Amino acid sequence: MTVLERSGEYVGQGVQREARLRLWEMTGDRTHLEDAYRLLCLALGTAPAEHHEAMFDKVALHRESMEAWEEHGGGVGK
Repeated sequence: MTVLERSGEYVGQGVQREARLRLWEMTGDRTHLEDAYRLLCLALGTAPAEHHEAMFDKVALHRESMEAWEEHGGGVGK
């Protein structure tokens, strides 16, 4: 278990998402990008559907994560 995985109970998902995205940017390790995307999907899954658009419009981290996933992760859009 990594330090980030162990810290999950102490820091919020937003911090976890940003840490994973930044680690991916620094290392190019796809695992971090996959984790950032997975955590973004969890956030979307807990928010009402009518808030999804605002989550991308108002939160740069969400946009950056989705753009990175679409470009480098092979994912599909929101």
